[in-house]
Amino acid sequence: MNANFCISFEKLAEGGYNRTYLLTFDNGRELIARVPYSMNHPTFYSTASQVATMDFVRNELSIPCPEVFAWSARADATPVGSEFILMEKVQGVPLYKRWAHIEKGQVVAFLNDLRAIEKKFENTHLSSHGSIYFKNDLPVDLQSSRFYPEETEDSSKYAIGPIAHHLWWRHDYADLKVSRGPWKTTEDLFQSLSTVQRSWLTTRSQISESNSFRVKGPEPRATLTEALHLQDIFERFFPDFLPNLPEITCPILWHPELSLANIVVSESGDATITGLLDWQDACVGPLFMQASLAPALAYRGSRIEVPEGVLEKPSLPDLDGLPQEEIDAIRLEHKFAMRWKAYQARSVVGAANTTRRIAASFPNANELANLPQLVLRSWSDGLTPYREAVLKCLENWEMWREDLRPPFPFTETELDDHVEKFKRYEEFEQEVDGLLNRIGCEGDGIVAAEGWEDAMQRLKSEKERWDPKLGPFPLQDGMWSYYLT
Repeated sequence: MNANFCISFEKLAEGGYNRTYLLTFDNGRELIARVPYSMNHPTFYSTASQVATMDFVRNELSIPCPEVFAWSARADATPVGSEFILMEKVQGVPLYKRWAHIEKGQVVAFLNDLRAIEKKFENTHLSSHGSIYFKNDLPVDLQSSRFYPEETEDSSKYAIGPIAHHLWWRHDYADLKVSRGPWKTTEDLFQSLSTVQRSWLTTRSQISESNSFRVKGPEPRATLTEALHLQDIFERFFPDFLPNLPEITCPILWHPELSLANIVVSESGDATITGLLDWQDACVGPLFMQASLAPALAYRGSRIEVPEGVLEKPSLPDLDGLPQEEIDAIRLEHKFAMRWKAYQARSVVGAANTTRRIAASFPNANELANLPQLVLRSWSDGLTPYREAVLKCLENWEMWREDLRPPFPFTETELDDHVEKFKRYEEFEQEVDGLLNRIGCEGDGIVAAEGWEDAMQRLKSEKERWDPKLGPFPLQDGMWSYYLT
């Protein structure tokens, strides 16, 4: 860096898991410091995996991401008493600052860059499912395993170790003495998923029941018996839910959240990607679960009807007689919808991308990809969405298992009860989404400091108009955070 000392230290943000700071040095260079909260489990694995993953992405895959200058995954080994990562500040601007104003030709450059990055992820097959580490940061018994499946000998400085995703470690899940990888097969991964949740249910759920725990959704908390019954069903059937096609079960790395904030592009001209930020929770998993579409491009408006067919283009509605302000808003949303469809076509149905098409067309691909979240959060978020995913997989059984029709594990009464519960769940979720948009906050009530007073006024108004028949009001003082449950 050729700097002598730091002349400015500024806090940029406090996120769900980390504080970030901007450091300016006497030669004009700027670095970003990322410091995790003490509650951020797994503290060592999370930091060590982020650094190794960024090093691998930057130096092995040639994908733009921040260069790390210094780091420590051991809090007691640092003068600041915390794990930290000190990395370069990527040149450019977050995509959200340009997204509404980029010209058509400039968007093409961005889509080309994004697709090239996705191809590198798709084509880089690794040996196991888990998270990436520098070999020397792992226990000795994990250091000798091959990193790439085609290696004839152990030659890489990287290794696959335990999964560092917070879902598997959050709150008192970190206390469980269970395996969290690495796993050679998708079935092994799902078996551990079930083992972790069963272990937590049988040892920790009654403790959590006595606390002011977070409850999401319109239904009262399920009983332990109900939760274990659904877990029994999952364990009985999950091996037959999973694809056995090597081309879509191979382990690959993927960025955990390609959002508008995590993609940095050039400040002007073609929107070339200059860096991908925030590699926390990045892990190696089966391609059919990993290769997801970037949420940055997802159309989230309400004015344009987006057709389901990937190659179908959204149409502009009739604009006659509308005020100019509404016409401008509709045209902008139409532009966003067109970009979303163009991206889908490039990523999923591109002529050379047969693997992605197979993964996307596998029955219940979305349900299977979401099962880790649904299983490990089934006590916090309720059994209803978890049960719905299991039911969808069971209903489509014959699409991939013609040789065997299993005895259906739900009674007619249980099915009728679930249909009613899922209907209420969807209504609740839809109302909560609208509520958060109107207040201008995130799911836990997080809001920018400068907008806090206005948000509190809107919160008071929304609380007064909330229909208790929908379920409990989702923002309550003293309620446990999503990040702790």
